[in-house]
Amino acid sequence: MIAPFEDPVLVALVEVLERSGTAFFVFREVDGGIAWRYISKPYAELVGVPLEELYASPVLARVVDEQHAAMRGLAQVFIDGGEMPAMLEVTLKHGSGSTIQVETTMIREMSETGPVGVVMVNDKHAKAPQLNLLEADRISWSARSPPGSRTRSTTR
Repeated sequence: MIAPFEDPVLVALVEVLERSGTAFFVFREVDGGIAWRYISKPYAELVGVPLEELYASPVLARVVDEQHAAMRGLAQVFIDGGEMPAMLEVTLKHGSGSTIQVETTMIREMSETGPVGVVMVNDKHAKAPQLNLLEADRISWSARSPPGSRTRSTTR
């Protein structure tokens, strides 16, 4: 298994992204290639593959064959320290055998051990979850109430 993050800020950031259902992963340069550093549960769910199976596979294994060469080239740009695109559309292989069109947002940063990449992944065709108006109003009302006070629902 991949070692957990040590910095408490990173631990908190990963936790909030996981809780919010954000699909993302972190990779790093290792011996002239790229390797997983962290994979979020929402990313594993998006691609329909168990976390253990993802960790055991190459980072680019879910990319469709038609885009694989381009993504290998992008991985080399990452390793060489070149400019990474801020957003990219990619087609991934789902565990069921179907494909998923996703938009990725990427960033590259340097760490003590070398470059680290963070990629957030959004399904292009998935609708963003929305609360119904009654639920949104309840949450809004609860947020305005001071701690320890009782919230009261009123209807007319």
